[in-house]
Amino acid sequence: MKYFFALSFLLITQQMLAQDITTVPLRWQVDEMTDLKTNETFAYQCTFQSNGSQPIQWSQKGGTVTSVLTVANSSGLWNNVASLGGYTFQITKDNLTGTALFERTAAGVFITIDLSSGNPQAMRARFRVTTITPVD
Repeated sequence: MKYFFALSFLLITQQMLAQDITTVPLRWQVDEMTDLKTNETFAYQCTFQSNGSQPIQWSQKGGTVTSVLTVANSSGLWNNVASLGGYTFQITKDNLTGTALFERTAAGVFITIDLSSGNPQAMRARFRVTTITPVD
């Protein structure tokens, strides 16, 4: 009987901790970036803030520089960011269009921004995420 209660507690706790990328505002802390045009990887500090279909806030330089990635559409099903999965946003930034893929793989958590649609010189970068926290 006590195992039943322990298992029930664990299941309820897991459900409470589940963070759905489409409904929970989340902050994604980054410590590394890979330039996908050159495959160069380097230390890079920034945060992304997602909130369903709302614009994605990209804060750099300790929050002194913030860019807005406007969300036009989205696709995927990722109702628990602690589990493997992914979600793609169709975005625009400074008249460039592309995608922002948020994903958890066996290798870790990553955000891939690709704004090179129609402009091969535009940004294509992959960010390694160290922490995901709900935004109050």
